[in-house]
Amino acid sequence: MLTYDLDKRGSTPLYDYLYQCIRQDIISGRLQAGERLPSKRTLAQHLSVGIITVANAYAQLAVEGYITSREKKGYFVEDVSSYRVRRKAAAAMLPEAAEREYFADFKANRISLQNFPLATWTRLMRETLSVHNEELLKTVPYKGVYELRKAIADYLAHNRAMQVDRKLSSAPVRNIFTAACCRCSAMPAPSPSKNRAIKNSPPSPPASAIPGSTSPLMTTA
Repeated sequence: MLTYDLDKRGSTPLYDYLYQCIRQDIISGRLQAGERLPSKRTLAQHLSVGIITVANAYAQLAVEGYITSREKKGYFVEDVSSYRVRRKAAAAMLPEAAEREYFADFKANRISLQNFPLATWTRLMRETLSVHNEELLKTVPYKGVYELRKAIADYLAHNRAMQVDRKLSSAPVRNIFTAACCRCSAMPAPSPSKNRAIKNSPPSPPASAIPGSTSPLMTTA
C-alpha cells in the first residue's frame, strides 16, 4: 500500500503533493511498469483524505502518461523507462562553452553590446513610441513606410546626386532601390592596374542599356 507523510506538503495543495509522491515513485522505479495502483476509495481511506483528492492526483498522472486507466480494472503504472534515461542524459550534459567574442560579427541577431549605442537606441525607441504611438498600429502601406522612403530619397539626392521624387506619392521603395542600382551600375569600372582580379571582367553596361532607364539621373516618379 502506498504510504506518504502528507504533513510534509507545506503550502502545496494536498492532491498536488500526492501526485508528486506517486510520480517520484514511478520515476525512481519503486512502482514498476504494469503494477496496479490502489483504487481511489482504498487509497483515500488509507491516507485519511477525500476521494476527490486521490481522483485529482490520479487524473494528473494519467494526463502526463505516468499511469493509465483500464475500464473495470483500475489504474496501472505505465512504462517510463525511456523517460528516466532522458532525465539522466540531461543531467549529464556539460554546460555550454562561452561564445567567442569578435570585433565584427555579421551573423543574424549577433551584435557587440559594448559597441552598440544602447542608450541612444533606447531614447529613440521611447520617443518613437510616445510620438508615433497611433501610427505604429496602422497597416504599413504597400509601397513602404513614408519616413523610410523619404530617408532613402534624401540619401540618394545628397550622396548620389540622384533626382528622386521627394513627394514619393506613388513610388514604392523597390523603385528607389532599382534607381540606386542603375546609378551604381552606370559608374565606370575601376582601373585593371589597381585590381587584377577584374582584369577579364566584362565592362559595366551603360545606364541606357538597363531596361527602364533613359539617363544616368534616374527618377522614381
